[in-house]
Amino acid sequence: MIATAKIFLPLLPIEPYAEFGIGSYFTKLDVEGNLGNFSGSSEVTYGLHAGAGVNLNITENVFLGIEGRYLWAKPSYGGQDIKLDGFTTTADLGFRF
Repeated sequence: MIATAKIFLPLLPIEPYAEFGIGSYFTKLDVEGNLGNFSGSSEVTYGLHAGAGVNLNITENVFLGIEGRYLWAKPSYGGQDIKLDGFTTTADLGFRF
């Protein structure tokens, strides 16, 4: 589950935006090799995200979009924090009702 605030700048058919939010993420740790096998540890991790994107309005109710988002999350397994920061890119086909 995530909650995101977005600020849009409507420029006729193009809508650039910026976003910032918080989310809960399900993580699972499986380790093989090294000194043995470890499996089955799961955590719910909370993290922040920020990003930017742009929507192109095709009609009043249909748009195409692309978004880039960076996520900061750090689950802990056995007292050891693991950094899971990363970047995602999303392409959207959206409908307004």
